[in-house]
Amino acid sequence: MVVTGLETESTGGTTLLPGNTQQVLGKDDFLNLLVAQLQNQDPLNPMDSTQFTSQLAQFSSLEQLSNINTGLTALQASQQENNQSLSVGYIGKYVLADGDRVMLGAAGDSALHFDLASDADAVQVNIYDAAGEYVRTLETTALGAGRQSLAWDGKDASGYRADSGLYTFEVLAVNAAGDLVKVQPLISTPVTGVRFQDVQPHLLTAGQEIPLENVREVFSSDS
Repeated sequence: MVVTGLETESTGGTTLLPGNTQQVLGKDDFLNLLVAQLQNQDPLNPMDSTQFTSQLAQFSSLEQLSNINTGLTALQASQQENNQSLSVGYIGKYVLADGDRVMLGAAGDSALHFDLASDADAVQVNIYDAAGEYVRTLETTALGAGRQSLAWDGKDASGYRADSGLYTFEVLAVNAAGDLVKVQPLISTPVTGVRFQDVQPHLLTAGQEIPLENVREVFSSDS
């Protein structure tokens, strides 16, 4: 006998949910059906042993899958708790993470960090304000592969001091052959707090939030 979802309104055991929605059978339901099948089979025409063995194997597989699912759920919950506990330790420290934003203070320079996939012959960094308006372009030559940074003195293209606040930047790089070099902008910022969004920790920094999964390194002071 092949066990499938039941489609009657009521069979004395399993009842469908409203709207003719099929109810999913669990391992206990499957076992009860198997026992009922054995109790009600014709003694003169017993169930085929091959089919019975197949159903037992299906039940065993269902049990194993259920146990695996329970274990994975518990492991995921444990991992989330560990991430939450570890993220609190980031408060008061600096993190280096994937991101294209930089905070400009009322005075002083701001460092624009990025990671080059290979050597670059020329690099251009375009800076934009919170509204997406162009502010300034920084240029440099001959930077090697790996982590690099350029100092922004806080001035706009006209030479005036830009307002303090959060800015975004994009990095364009080419090699000696004129081909584009893959670039990953980076954020280096102090962590002031932690917020848990959908169970996932988000580090609170000056004007922005950083998902914990985006963090590359942690420092005791600005890198």
